[in-house]
Amino acid sequence: MLTALINNAKIHIKIFLGKRIHPFTHFPQTVDIKTFLDIGANKGEYSWSYFRSFPKGRAWLIEPIPKLHDVIRAKLDDHADSYMLFDACLGAGPGIVDLHVTNHIGASSVLPMHDAFVQANPHVKEVEVIRKKLITLDEFVNIESIPPVDLLKVDVEGFELEVVSGGKNYLRNGVKWILIEHSFVRSADSQRRFVEVHSLLLDSDFELYAICDQYHHADSHRIIQFDAIYRNRNE
Repeated sequence: MLTALINNAKIHIKIFLGKRIHPFTHFPQTVDIKTFLDIGANKGEYSWSYFRSFPKGRAWLIEPIPKLHDVIRAKLDDHADSYMLFDACLGAGPGIVDLHVTNHIGASSVLPMHDAFVQANPHVKEVEVIRKKLITLDEFVNIESIPPVDLLKVDVEGFELEVVSGGKNYLRNGVKWILIEHSFVRSADSQRRFVEVHSLLLDSDFELYAICDQYHHADSHRIIQFDAIYRNRNE
């Protein structure tokens, strides 16, 4: 309890002093992130940190689990005029998929839970399946008139390859920074997926800038996931 109170106090001190909140502490202090596209918004934690770090920013949030939308709106109530929230599921192409919703809502994914993921996260259980229509990132931003952003964040629990594969044109059209989660036990081919996502971003003129939030298995120390920040080499 004491630790939680101290951490909460630190957050409010940072807000009061106008300092950035994690994960935006990993970006150069000279970078002003005026626009933010949050793919896999979940409960709005990243967007909340974004607005605390860049109060004058503008954001677009995509979250395919409808019941989380009220949670997001409540969390971002102070910034209601600065963001737009969409119910959409992004992929490499059109189609219909099953979205596996879990009791730990942040672990929900289009991908079913692989054995290695279950072993690393025994507390996570599937609670429902939602049928969703897929749309590519390129098509979505065109329909919704979303401009190239300073920061694109992708956290979709192992489905990142499909999301970025469907947004190649958008990535090359002026996105400056990408914050993306790399998962290593989410599916049987997670290692290959990591290589393909990394290669696709390199081919799209991005370079790996920083790694943060590494998560390892408590006993085996196996890497489970980490967040990676990529910078557009042309910016």
